This record gives sequence, structure tokens and C-alpha cells, in this order.
Amino acid sequence: MTPMEYKRRRHSSFSEKPPILANFFSVDTSGKPNVLSDTFLLPNFNIVPRTERPVLLIRKLKQCTCANPIVDDAASNSRTYAYCEMKRQALMDILRYIENPQLPSSSDRPLWTPEALVAFFRMFQANVFRPLPASGLESDGVDPAYYEPKLDHNWPILQPIYEIFLRVLVSPMDRKQFHRMLPPSFISKLIGQFSTEDTRELDYLKTALHRIYVEATAYRPLIRRQMNAAIHTFMATSQPFSGIPEFLEIYSSIINGFSMPLKPEHASLFKQTLLPLHKADNISSFSEQLLRCSVQMARFSGLLGVDIVSYLCRVFPQTCTAKAVFFLDELECIAGVVAPDVYPAIAPMLLKILPECIRSDNFRISDRAIAILNSEDLFLTRVLALFPGPMLDRLVHPLAYVILAHWNEGLAKPAAKALHRLIRVDPVGVYKRVRSFKEAAEACNESRVRSVENWATLLDQCAQSANARSSMVAHAKERAALALPPAVIYNVTGDELENDLILDFSDSDSDSDIGERKRRKLSLLPYETADV
Repeated sequence: MTPMEYKRRRHSSFSEKPPILANFFSVDTSGKPNVLSDTFLLPNFNIVPRTERPVLLIRKLKQCTCANPIVDDAASNSRTYAYCEMKRQALMDILRYIENPQLPSSSDRPLWTPEALVAFFRMFQANVFRPLPASGLESDGVDPAYYEPKLDHNWPILQPIYEIFLRVLVSPMDRKQFHRMLPPSFISKLIGQFSTEDTRELDYLKTALHRIYVEATAYRPLIRRQMNAAIHTFMATSQPFSGIPEFLEIYSSIINGFSMPLKPEHASLFKQTLLPLHKADNISSFSEQLLRCSVQMARFSGLLGVDIVSYLCRVFPQTCTAKAVFFLDELECIAGVVAPDVYPAIAPMLLKILPECIRSDNFRISDRAIAILNSEDLFLTRVLALFPGPMLDRLVHPLAYVILAHWNEGLAKPAAKALHRLIRVDPVGVYKRVRSFKEAAEACNESRVRSVENWATLLDQCAQSANARSSMVAHAKERAALALPPAVIYNVTGDELENDLILDFSDSDSDSDIGERKRRKLSLLPYETADV
């Protein structure tokens, strides 16, 4: 062989495409692969002798290694559609083969040999680790509440691939060889696929990652670090990320496996990764999973329960109603699972946030806070027994405000029930605090009237001036007419309080009946009342 022939043969061997790819694709001038017309479907496993089935498995896996050419208009391209259908049939045949225990060639030879594992993981990476389309939530003017996630057009091919992958993870094989097939880069790419919007694929990814976490114990710190990095990126950049609920479900199963006492890295994992998720704007998409993780951690450690309550009270939302209701739900759940010796630490924080929520003008927030007060397990048996005086000081005035002056009359009945329960504990203390509330409301009314009178006097002086216009004089008379006498609260003595204010609301009364009784007995309080 001459040097020229050797050089020509060597150059042609390097420029030649692999045989499997050559059977399916040709590259045009733009560099994009096109499906060739000489595609062929390999025979099924049930018509091949058992001795040839391991080789056929590897051939089918290599045949499916090409990336999916599915596009939106795949049906319009007959060649593309034919290849996709052929690939789907090959994957379904592989799935049937590994599910049937009678098909392997021999019982002493494992189904997944090293060669088959290499071929499968190459096929998996070529099909699954693909660039994902941009999320539609990044567009301006898109409401997340009405946004429908995009479904992947490759799903008819991706589903059998994920099914095969889940069976590979639990099949008997050489663990060392299995670990060699899962390098750290594979774990990172697998976690990166959680940014897909297809909920079907997210469910398979969650199951696969959890099985890897269970089987490959050496990769557990790596998996936790990668998930933490994804969550931190989501919180820092505010970019849409669809895999947060699945991550939290995996964390929930991980927390269930923690042993007592908790390790410092487990506590820091919760404080630095899961707690900051309460600040997310779209917390409603993963609120259930986050609540489950918080309750599990509070049940493991009372100190973590104190940290959770402190964090929730510190970042309590002021403008988002749904988020505030979720925070109240979580506070109630945390207070219900912590040990009794933790209550002296969390009770002052609860007594600080609950009165503000009871007095809230938002109906849902006020109703949820009053429902926490009516919880038998929380306040009567624990908090009220520890702090009877401070609890009455903080709660009687907001409850009296809701009963007497809240715009939503439907809250009067549950608020009266809560106040009645406080009267059973300390009737004299409740009577004193209701009287102080009345005095504070009257003082507020007097201040309001003085303000109106000052405005009327000022406008009268303007009307008496030489340059006053007739419109100014009319406005002065209108303002002077607003100088009403101080509103007098219905005179409720200590003996009459329980009958007139509390027990007067029966379960058979409707909201209209309660409102009419309030209007008959009480004068209208101002919108603001002094907080004494």
C-alpha cells in the first residue's frame, strides 16, 4: 500500500458516519439531520431465537439512539412520521421484552449486560437530554393562574424511554457497573430536565431521581446539592421553574428517612433552602408540598418549629390574600405538632400576628384567624393555659371590633364564639377589656368630631372673607353639617355582657338577623378604633 492510498483510506475512515446514524440520517448543507428513506424495522423479540435476543436488544437500543425529529407538523412530513412510528414500535418491543421473564436467553445470564447498559444510557441521553423550549410564563402579560403548560410533542417516544429507565434502575445488575453508567454529569443533566413544563415528564423524572437517590447512596449528597442549586437559582432569578413541587416531594421522602438527632447539615438544608421558598411569588403552585416538609421538620425538632414560626411571622404577607391564608394554615399546623415545651417560645409570636389578622379588613384573612382561635387543640389547652393575661390583652379588642364594627357581618358569629370561650376562662378580665375597648372607641369618635369641627370653623372663616365665592360658602355649610355628636356604644354592663353580646348569637341566626340586631343595639363605630 502506497502512502497516498493509506492517507486516502485513513481520511475516509474518519469522515465516514457511524453505521447506525447512516441508516437513518443524512446531513444537508444546513447541518440538520434528515430521515432517510432506507429506514427498516428490526424484528420483534418473540420471533427471534433466544440466543440472538441479547444482540437484538443492543441493536434496537442503538437504532433508537438518534435524536427525535418530531416537530409540530410531524404528520405533514411522511418520512419523519414513519421514522417516529418505527422508533416508538422498537421502544415498545424493548419494554415488552424486559417485562416478560420468559424472554431472556438464560436464567444465569443477566438481562442488562455491560454492553446493553452502555447502549441504553447512550440512547437515553440522546433522547431525553435535549434543549427545552422557553417557558410561556416569560412572556409579558401572561397570568400564571390561567397559563396552561406546554406539552412535549415527543412524548409518544419519551414515555417508553422513561418506562425502560425506571425498570433498569430496579433490575438486578452489577452495582459497580451501574454506578459507572451514572456519572455526576448525568445527575446534573437529569435534574436540569425538571425545567420542562410537561407534567407527565415531571412525574417520571421525580420517580427516577428518587430511585437513584435510594439505590446510589454515594450520590445522595450530590443530588441534594444539585436540587439546592436549582432552588436557589429559582429564588435568585425569579425565572419560571416547573420542578419545584417535584423537588419538594423528593425532599419530603428524604426527611422521612432522617434519624434523631438531626444532623447539622439536615437542619441547614431546611433553613437555607426550604424556608426561603415562602418568599416566592407563585407559592400556590407548591404550597401543599412545602407545608408537608415544614410539618415534618417541626415534628422532628422543636427548635426548627420555633425557627419556622419566627420566619413566617417575619415575612408575613401584607398584600396577597391567598399567601396570607396559607401562612395561617401553616402556623396552625406547626403549632399542632410541636412538643408542649416549645409553646413558651412560639406563643408570643402567635399572639403578635393573630390579632392583626383578626382585625384585617380582608374577610378571608380575618375568618381564618378566628378559626384558629376556635381550634380546640391549640389555644384553649395550650396557649391560654400558659399566657392567660397577655392572650386576653391581645385578643379581646380585635374580637370585640369584629363583633361590633367589622364590615362583614358574617364574621360576628365565629368571633362571638371565640370571645365566649374566653369569657368562660376569665369573665372579669374580658369585661374589663371590653369596657376599655368602648372607651377607646368613644375617644376615637371624639377626636374625629373635633377634626370635623376644626374643618368647619376653617371653612366658616373662609366664607366670611371678602374674596369668598358662593361655592366655598356652600362647601363650608356641608362640612359643618358633618359635625355629628360622638357615637355612643350600646351600654353593656358586666352582668349583661354575656347575654347581650355573646349568647345573643345562636346557630339558627342568619347573617342578616345578626346584622339587624347589631344595628338595633349598637351605634355605628368609626372605621378606625384605638388599639389599647
